[in-house]
Order: sequence, then structure tokens, then C-alpha cells
Amino acid sequence: MNTIKNTAYITHPVYLKHDNGYEHPESPVRLLAIEQHLKKCGLYQALQIIAPPEISREQLERIHSPEYLDFIKENSPTRL
Repeated sequence: MNTIKNTAYITHPVYLKHDNGYEHPESPVRLLAIEQHLKKCGLYQALQIIAPPEISREQLERIHSPEYLDFIKENSPTRL
């Protein structure tokens, strides 16, 4: 039986480096718990797992101003 996976799960290992501190809901612990639960309850294999592609500066400028992107680059830690 051929199963079509209609629900995407977009994830990447770099997401685990996004840590806003212990009490913030966006945390590596939360992401790991979600993935472990999906696997434990049998839903993980029904998902279409997608790793997002890197995008170019030009693509980012379709949504954000060059000044905003420069600000982010100047005020961000080194590339992950």
C-alpha cells in the first residue's frame, strides 16, 4: 500500500542551537521532546521530513529590507 505523506515536519539540527534560556518556550529541550513524542506514538514515520534549504541574500531581500538584514548580520553571533 502506497501512503502519501500530507503533513510536513520541517526540522534541521541547527534548530537545536537556538536557545533563549531555561524558561523560554523555544528551546532545544522542547524540540527534542516533540520529536521523541512523534516517534514514540508512531506519527513520525507518517510525516514528510523536510530540511529547509539555505537561502540567498537576494531571497531574503524579497521580504526584508537590506538595512534590516545588515543590522541582523552586524548584531548576530558568528554563523552557527
